[in-house]
Amino acid sequence: METVCRALATGESLGQVASQTLPNLAAIEDAATLPILRPLLGFDKLETIELARRIGTYDVSIRAHEDCCTLFVPRHPQTRGSIPRAKRLEDAHGLLQDLGADAVAGQERDLHRRLTRRSTARTAGAVPRRRGSRPACEA
Repeated sequence: METVCRALATGESLGQVASQTLPNLAAIEDAATLPILRPLLGFDKLETIELARRIGTYDVSIRAHEDCCTLFVPRHPQTRGSIPRAKRLEDAHGLLQDLGADAVAGQERDLHRRLTRRSTARTAGAVPRRRGSRPACEA
């Protein structure tokens, strides 16, 4: 079953955490392929807590859990994201993924060639040898 989303809703609140700054929100917006809805953007912490209590989500929101925010947050988060820098990093990441895929494909081709050579050598009655090595004696 395919889910089609028409927007992304977040709980971001401007300045609530160090990374939720206008430059960072702009960088996220630039990368997004969907409209981003930020209904809490102008709320302060107390307003957000009050709303959570009123709509019945407060108890869930205070549960201790590890998520990407607690596991991967740097000591000093970026507060002034740069769209050009983010695009360069995304391009570099894509290039690394392409290089990785090429490396895997190359290893698969090399393995296939080696297995094919061994199989051919065995069926011909020859003894497979390492590249560059010479037989102990020649007839």
